[in-house]
Amino acid sequence: MKYILVLFLFIGLYNLSSSQSININSLSSWNISSVPKKQISLFPEGNLINNRAAGYNRSRINWFTIDPIFFRHTSVTPSHISEDTVQLKNHLSREVFEREIYPNCNDNIPSYIPTFNICYYPEEKGPYNYDVDSTIYSKGIDLTGKLNAPETRWGGIMRSLESHFLASHNIHYIGFWLMDPFVYNSNLSGGDFYIQIGEISEDILYDNKVSSESSFNFSYCDTTAWGLTGSQLIFPYTFYNTGLYDPGLDELDDPSELSFFNNYLYAVKNIFGINSVAYKNAQKDPSSDNFDYYLGSHHDDSETSILSRYKNYNNTQGNTNIAYSDLAQQAGTSMPNCEDINRNKLLDIDENFFQYKISIRPEDLIVGQNFIAEKITVNPENGDGTAVSWYKFLVPLEDNSREKIGNITTLDSSKFIRLILKNFSDSIILRTYLLSLVHADLNEPINALNIFAIYPNPTSGKINITNNNEIMGFKIIDLLGRIIYQNTLSYPSSELDLDLSFLNNGVYTIVLETSISWQSKIIIIQK
Repeated sequence: MKYILVLFLFIGLYNLSSSQSININSLSSWNISSVPKKQISLFPEGNLINNRAAGYNRSRINWFTIDPIFFRHTSVTPSHISEDTVQLKNHLSREVFEREIYPNCNDNIPSYIPTFNICYYPEEKGPYNYDVDSTIYSKGIDLTGKLNAPETRWGGIMRSLESHFLASHNIHYIGFWLMDPFVYNSNLSGGDFYIQIGEISEDILYDNKVSSESSFNFSYCDTTAWGLTGSQLIFPYTFYNTGLYDPGLDELDDPSELSFFNNYLYAVKNIFGINSVAYKNAQKDPSSDNFDYYLGSHHDDSETSILSRYKNYNNTQGNTNIAYSDLAQQAGTSMPNCEDINRNKLLDIDENFFQYKISIRPEDLIVGQNFIAEKITVNPENGDGTAVSWYKFLVPLEDNSREKIGNITTLDSSKFIRLILKNFSDSIILRTYLLSLVHADLNEPINALNIFAIYPNPTSGKINITNNNEIMGFKIIDLLGRIIYQNTLSYPSSELDLDLSFLNNGVYTIVLETSISWQSKIIIIQK
């Protein structure tokens, strides 16, 4: 069976505890992604250069960790949230503790973990989406400005990777924990998640020019379909103008957008009318790129939910502290936004990568299949009484199901990773923990009790397994997700001796069924 992946990854590259595990979960390292090229059936707009239709299918996607201030009941916690026990106990927005995923963690004081959350809204326009009427590339919008046929849209984020990181760190997997996104509604259809690793275009506003707030100088600028772009790049990456001008990637503030995109506004007005929600939204922010601080007072006035407060937090217009000279804490970043994501003073436009397709659907969340190595079901004290499951995903980078896009032969010199969500009809919220690039398995907390031990490992064949709970059965799974061997024990025991010498050299996953949960570890066979 093929594994399935669901991934929301990666932030700031640093080692967790050894050179064989790299956590990539830094919020500031991620950007809205470029439009995938070379896959016309999936992304028909992918080869449109300097054409706004290239962004017609871009939906709203945002990524964030939830500020603990919402759970602390302090003087700055929004009062309507402090009193909202339903929201504070909701699995998709509540506080998560390490012991929830690692229940045998030897920790007297519960440790809060900052989950990396990705929210995808396929019916809502993402930044720089000027879709209006149905075309050969997209399905247009409705009277409220919502995107028609949301399953045909996509949302994506991308980040740079350190050169040669896979080879130098001996990386074989993408690993992460995922909270069940269907915990409250298993009838949602879900969709597909694509992970792309290799050479990936940085050209977010696809025109083969570098869009950068740092390069803007009215004396040296070019006009493209997307707005203005500097004809001369300014290095280093600091704002050219220290005044209050943070225009976003199109280098246009709202009044300038109203003028520059007047044909777009006219089309919306002509089709839906001047009093339509679609026109009012387009007039308010034509490029849909305005930054919105999650603790802004207007959210208190309208009693905005925790998750909705982050909906526009990743937008690029007005997201730096120069726009908040007396309120620097409200900035999303201190750096100007720039398409040169890896800061090599070049615009990388090549698209040569390996693609991993993952189905995010309720029926595919099965241990031993779809890259799922372990499942833990919990009913935490700070929850709403509903049981919720966490799934551990280990995705082999050399998986045979991966697709080769363009001219790529190895992952060793990969420059970027891009995450794409597509084929979703409904919004989805993904909460992940320990999104990492790993050699064999996700690192457990250093204070976790070792309840599942294998010795020796690596092994030539014979191993001994000990567990604090009775072992009911087990499965041996190869890198392709195939179950090589499985057995149900007639007499459950906390200790098990196995002879795996019949296996070929390689990396395998052993999945144990114990009296309380499913658990897994990697086994390396070396004869």
